[in-house]
Amino acid sequence: MGSTSAKKKARIGYDYVHSAVDDHTRLAYSEILGDERGDTAAGFL
Repeated sequence: MGSTSAKKKARIGYDYVHSAVDDHTRLAYSEILGDERGDTAAGFL
């Protein structure tokens, strides 16, 4: 039962992978960012 209380205290979050692929050269680029809001996505591009 000790492991369940430890799991409840653990702060688990999410990261979002933003990816872009050039369809001519097939070059791919990805970044792991903290959210997927519009201003973050625009900054990525």
